[in-house]
Amino acid sequence: MPEPPDFLDPLSEMIALSAWGNTKNLIVTAIALNGPVDEHAITTATQKAAKHFPRMRSFLRELKGPLGRRLAWEAQPDLEFPVHISSLSSGHTSSPALDEFLNHLAPRLERDRDLFHEPPGELHVLKTASGTCTMGPIIHHAASDGVTAAEFGRQILLEYHALVTGEKHKAGSDVFVLSSSKRRMARPRAGAWKDLAFSTVQSLIPYSPRIALPVGKGRPDNAGQHHIKRTLSAEDSLRILSATLEKGVSFVDLLAACADIAVDKWNDNRNVQPGTLTNSMTINMKGRYSGLDSPNAGGVLFFKTRPEMRTDIVSLAKVLSASRVKQLRKQLDFAYFTNVTRLANSFRMLPFETRRRLVHFFVQKHRVSVGLTFLGTVWPKMKNGKPTADTGLTEVGGLEITDVHAIGYKLLSSTPLLIIVYLFRNQINLVLAASASLLTRREGEDFLDLVIQLLLDTR
Repeated sequence: MPEPPDFLDPLSEMIALSAWGNTKNLIVTAIALNGPVDEHAITTATQKAAKHFPRMRSFLRELKGPLGRRLAWEAQPDLEFPVHISSLSSGHTSSPALDEFLNHLAPRLERDRDLFHEPPGELHVLKTASGTCTMGPIIHHAASDGVTAAEFGRQILLEYHALVTGEKHKAGSDVFVLSSSKRRMARPRAGAWKDLAFSTVQSLIPYSPRIALPVGKGRPDNAGQHHIKRTLSAEDSLRILSATLEKGVSFVDLLAACADIAVDKWNDNRNVQPGTLTNSMTINMKGRYSGLDSPNAGGVLFFKTRPEMRTDIVSLAKVLSASRVKQLRKQLDFAYFTNVTRLANSFRMLPFETRRRLVHFFVQKHRVSVGLTFLGTVWPKMKNGKPTADTGLTEVGGLEITDVHAIGYKLLSSTPLLIIVYLFRNQINLVLAASASLLTRREGEDFLDLVIQLLLDTR
């Protein structure tokens, strides 16, 4: 019997449909390597790793049925995952490593992808004159979340190590966990009317046209995006993480509170009155609900704060923490996933191009002041069966892994500020994706530095 179609889950389908115009929906995991890379080995390792991720060697296909049209992945057994190896021109060697990588790949990042005729990703290896390189899988979000993209990069490195040394890497037997958060299995339940009302109000928050944003000199007609990376020292990272435990708050809630108060301080310095702020926080639902094991099994929680709530960082963090727990108890992360499913189902009778324009229209209406995604620890070492803040994979085949840049490239062009935070080698890493229509690059750097300063002040 033929295998059943590999249908996209509702959220992945919405991501595939919304990738239109200035929304690219790309996940980039740029891995900085110290030492000369064997080009043949890295190409071969990529093909070996891709065999463990069938969707990396698939095309999209639209299937018609009695209930309408659905998107599915169709395997292409003879398809090779694209590998591009290039050298960085000497004229750009003074730029930061992340900027080098993104600027060099701008034509590939900005192009429109046709997932019906090409695989959902490609690997780029960018070499420098000094003998270092940056290896980065670029994967469409419809086929992967940050966890899957990071694991794909890890598998490439493990395969590379085996090819170069003739031995398997000791990290190959590690249980892979990216998120550091514990989850309890929950059974989806029907909400009460008051829960439905609460969910409806929360869902409408991002559509409010009067949310506050940090004012800047970005050009309204600029469709670009700035990516600013900051890495805290291991000492500062430990002090911040320890301080959150002492104050009885979680790190992710503290960061959200710092982002909110940073907007107030930023605008106050420019004589702008504070207003209503909204945050979005992504929630990985894998391991929380049975049957949700697809790469994009995630929900989003929304938070609204008023000026009088933002007088103290720790107090605000506790308010956000209480709201997050309340929303999770009401299963609003699952409600978000359910609402996405309903939206996807409501358009199934329409042609693909019409569905894409409609979904893109709705997505662009979803606005928040600051979005936040916490990835946990990248390739963590395990201790007593639990992930730690330390990283387990730091060298492969004679190459030292010096840095990892986890980037969301134009995931939602209507989200002007998105902070992605993760731990690598016991260090807190923050990447701010800032819309060029809101802030200049220098303003984006200053805003992220303000968020970090508030974090450091809470130690």
